[in-house]
Amino acid sequence: MDQAGADIVLTSAQIEKIYPYVLAAILTVVYNFIGAPMPPANAYTAVLGAAAGASAIFVGFLSATKAVILGTSSSAAYVILRKSGFLSMLFGYIKSSIYSSISLAVASIILMFFDPENPVALNIWHLKIENGIFIPWVFLGALSVLTLLRVSRLLFRLLDQV
Repeated sequence: MDQAGADIVLTSAQIEKIYPYVLAAILTVVYNFIGAPMPPANAYTAVLGAAAGASAIFVGFLSATKAVILGTSSSAAYVILRKSGFLSMLFGYIKSSIYSSISLAVASIILMFFDPENPVALNIWHLKIENGIFIPWVFLGALSVLTLLRVSRLLFRLLDQV
């Protein structure tokens, strides 16, 4: 029997892995459908600077979190978590969150060089996207927050077990 029509079933681990990316993409599409508004011209650099600053704070928090976890490497709990695979999963999530936050900071700095009075539209196939240069920025912003929330939720789940 052909399995082409079989239902796709995702495990909770698979959902955990992909949901920040899927939700960030959905939020980016919603942003585009509401007209892709740009920050007001008088607050343009302030918004981008705040995003870059927030992402730097995210990176600092995540780096400190990893350092604290690694500082407990001689404990019995650390050994159990490492053997279970939880730590490698958590460190992978921390790494993806750090990368998305750094990417948001870089995108924010790059966007500071664009003139908010002259928005750039992207023409992709037959689709015109107003303020298209902000689409990746919105995606990275949403992804940074969602991956940070994922790491935070897992850390609190870990602390509840201790």
